[in-house]
Amino acid sequence: MANHKLVLQIGSVYGDLTILDEAPKSPNGQTCYCCRCKCGVEKIIPATHLTNRKVVSCGCRRRNQKTFNPRYHGHTQEPIYRIWSGMIQRCENPKNPGYKEYGQRGIHVCQEWHRFMDFYSWATDAGYRPGLSIERVDVNRGYCPENCTFIEPRFQCLNKQDTIFYHGKALKLVCSKLNLPYSTVHSRIRKLGWNVERAVETPIKRKNAWRKEATAYPSAW
Repeated sequence: MANHKLVLQIGSVYGDLTILDEAPKSPNGQTCYCCRCKCGVEKIIPATHLTNRKVVSCGCRRRNQKTFNPRYHGHTQEPIYRIWSGMIQRCENPKNPGYKEYGQRGIHVCQEWHRFMDFYSWATDAGYRPGLSIERVDVNRGYCPENCTFIEPRFQCLNKQDTIFYHGKALKLVCSKLNLPYSTVHSRIRKLGWNVERAVETPIKRKNAWRKEATAYPSAW
């Protein structure tokens, strides 16, 4: 059977490649052409690879796709990627163990943050550093730039769905700073029905206060 030569026209365009001239045949006898890519690189390519679109560039198209593909952003081993992935999974994946407390409650991730690099850019501007966790300011709203910040994990437990706030600060944190017994203040609110201000601002009589009082005023006894 005759081996017909595949002839392509000089100047023809295949993908990002323009045929400049015929080139020497390949070692296995294939017809080849010298082509110039849009990026300016010249490369010798077999004619059949051009016609069946097996090759559409000098290789730059594949490299560029790799650069912009989320799988190749270079951050998959970093904590910030695990924060992003965990956020997406518990909000958008019904099979995730945390979905019941997030996605099922209507807590979702804004469309912009479905792209990791968009989330990464925001996190960088928002002051993220390794060791911090993402926190929603309003626990009843989803994950978006307007409702999120970064905090230390030890403070994250202070902002839950049932967290009590005193002038915008978590009650547990307020009690810690004021040296108040959290259990007592919490009981005043939950069991006695006091409002938060009264529960925090009403002095608490310490368990052994009477002993100190007796020592200070012995004549009273």
